[in-house]
Amino acid sequence: KLINVNRKHVSAIQARASGGGKPLTRWETRFIANYKQDALKLIPFVLIIIIAEEAIPLVVIYAPFLLPSTCLLPSQRERIEKKRREKQTTFALSMKSVFRDVYQRTTEQPGLSVEKLLDRTAVISYSGMFSLSTFGIPSMRMRRIKKHLAGVAADDALLIRENFGGRLTAHELREALEERGIVTGKLSPHAMRERLRWWLAEVNQTDGDAALKRVQLIAANAIGKHNASA
Repeated sequence: KLINVNRKHVSAIQARASGGGKPLTRWETRFIANYKQDALKLIPFVLIIIIAEEAIPLVVIYAPFLLPSTCLLPSQRERIEKKRREKQTTFALSMKSVFRDVYQRTTEQPGLSVEKLLDRTAVISYSGMFSLSTFGIPSMRMRRIKKHLAGVAADDALLIRENFGGRLTAHELREALEERGIVTGKLSPHAMRERLRWWLAEVNQTDGDAALKRVQLIAANAIGKHNASA
């Protein structure tokens, strides 16, 4: 039922924007993207109900990420986010030498493409920082990374337009940083806001390869160089 309500909201938002009205805000853009993800998850969820309704409790307990967001309880959402943060933190700590090498190569060979910059180990490291699947051959992982970076670049543009993220709530701020491969576990709200402003200031002043710049910033942050110009 809630998905249908969201569908109507999405239609109204898109009609306004396409009709020459106010452009989409960041919140609206993310709301639409979240609705589309929920719509895709709805089909297998309905099939589970039809074919094996008794399996739903197991899905809720062991695979809540398969559920549309409208079906998740707050406790389930928190559990998913906690596991994601733990995975990101593990990659950040265990792969620090990889990020140090990537950062060094970006400064010594600034003309390298993302494909040439990231070797197999680095691709896995960045996948972990983005909470992406590490399954598949290297080219599949690279495609996921580049798709994620393209989404981050689009989101960066919206945040810059909206006062460099100054309107974000504490939860939205944490979410934005984690999507950019920045571990937030030990950061205060003020520190998180400053970290995001650093990121946005850096990407706002580059005219080069957008994906490459963000790969460099993630490496810089991972090795503690987030206060210096990357």
